[in-house]
Amino acid sequence: MQQLGLRQPANATARTEDEALALAREVGFPLVVRPSYVLGGRAMEIVFNEDDLRAYMTDAVKVSNDSPVLLDRFLDDAIEVDVDAVCDGKDVLVGGIMEHVEQAGVHSGDSSCSLPPNSLSAALQDELREQTRRLALALDVIGLMNIQFAIQNGRVFVLEVNPRASRTAPFVSKATGLPLAKVGARVMTGRSLAELGCSRERVPPYYSVKESVFPFVKFPEADPMLGPEMKSTGEVMGTGRSFGEAYAKSQSASGVTLPRSGLAFISVRERDKPGAVELAKRLVARGFELVATHGTAKSSVRDLRGSGLARRGRGPPPAGPAPGGAGMKRNPMTLRGAELLRAEVKKLKSEDRPNVIKAIAEARALGDLSENAEYHAAREQQGFIEGRIAEIEAKLSTAEIIDVAALSPGGKVVFGATVEIESEDDGKRTTYAIVGEDEADIRAGRIAYNSPIAR
Repeated sequence: MQQLGLRQPANATARTEDEALALAREVGFPLVVRPSYVLGGRAMEIVFNEDDLRAYMTDAVKVSNDSPVLLDRFLDDAIEVDVDAVCDGKDVLVGGIMEHVEQAGVHSGDSSCSLPPNSLSAALQDELREQTRRLALALDVIGLMNIQFAIQNGRVFVLEVNPRASRTAPFVSKATGLPLAKVGARVMTGRSLAELGCSRERVPPYYSVKESVFPFVKFPEADPMLGPEMKSTGEVMGTGRSFGEAYAKSQSASGVTLPRSGLAFISVRERDKPGAVELAKRLVARGFELVATHGTAKSSVRDLRGSGLARRGRGPPPAGPAPGGAGMKRNPMTLRGAELLRAEVKKLKSEDRPNVIKAIAEARALGDLSENAEYHAAREQQGFIEGRIAEIEAKLSTAEIIDVAALSPGGKVVFGATVEIESEDDGKRTTYAIVGEDEADIRAGRIAYNSPIAR
């Protein structure tokens, strides 16, 4: 890489925890870390600090055994690109340039990709072709090869080079009509690209999008968040005269039904909020109602109001509506109530769910399940846990979280107030907090604002 003058992310290899920590300080966080000699991104993670790296090294050494663990500087907010090519030792044929839809950090087997690229300039694509040619010749590749690039702030970085066929070869062949595997095999037998009539890249006049298919419906306990470790179990593709048409067809083929209206949930990190505002504007313009986490909503509502799109009968409501009033489009909830629900769902996911999965696995190991009481009890418990998680997440997604400390009572009983009620029959006094319907629990002294007692 240095001889060719090509860029690659800062990297190092380590065999022990202490060595990894020392090298990480030189390379810099965040890091992409992975064991040696694994496929599909097995045990590959992105770590952001030394504590994460310590925890990772404990597991990675088990997978790597005596081989080193690889540490690469993670290129945040970068575009990843795959290039498939064939080299005969003299000439290089670029089979296709595929731009990933997801940002770098998602395994290439899980990422959607577009051929030809959707957003890369002609100059950037020419640079990718030139770097591919130089790498193929420098490595003396004979046959197929795959290169993964990342583009950050207009600069091209080489992530990895594989002197072999990649899983993208069938997609490129279908998208371009050029049988890459056949060409590569014949080159390996001694034929030249010129003899095979394959000296020029085919760039189709239409778009093709590869989309991954995931098994989350069959494995509801699996974490659907995508990352460096591959989770997909298949692929589909869509073609169209535009990128949008091809992408929509790929989604349909993968079993995803794209809604045309309804409720959209938005939650993004701080630096992505400007882009989220533009996304929110488009969704509102298409008739969607929006819900968001507190920080995202605070940013988006302000900017949406400035655009005049905040109120079209849909979209974010004005700040501080009276609970139950005409302007309310979500269920009011106190900050405390939201914290309790978040704590419950965290416990369900981090403790209860893993425990019941373990119990099911142990019961399966015993053999016949038809009369296995432990197995059926664990499955029943699993159903309860997943149902409760879905219920809480639905409540939080439609909640209008209200800071009751910011409400001005004005001599009235308001949302979030604590009141004491005295029974006319026996004089017994009971204290209640007036809260949202989704957080109410009369046994805990919390009653819904729209209940008969609260009214």
